[in-house]
Amino acid sequence: MVGDADGNLLVAAGPLSKLDASGTELWTTPLSIPGIGLSLSPLGTIGLTGTMSRAWDSGAGPLPYAGAEDIVVVAFSP
Repeated sequence: MVGDADGNLLVAAGPLSKLDASGTELWTTPLSIPGIGLSLSPLGTIGLTGTMSRAWDSGAGPLPYAGAEDIVVVAFSP
């Protein structure tokens, strides 16, 4: 969980969600990455890291999968 300057929270417990300060969901994406790390830049860019053990699609087409566990790093603009 990461907070932004406006008091909103980014939560990556399963799908990635943004909640306002009162806990109301602002948006949710079906994105789910095992072993996730979450960060937020001062300009609002969301960074996610994790692992994948199969082909994975972030919405821009499937990422190649080399086998076993691969590292995935994703950045979303505000």
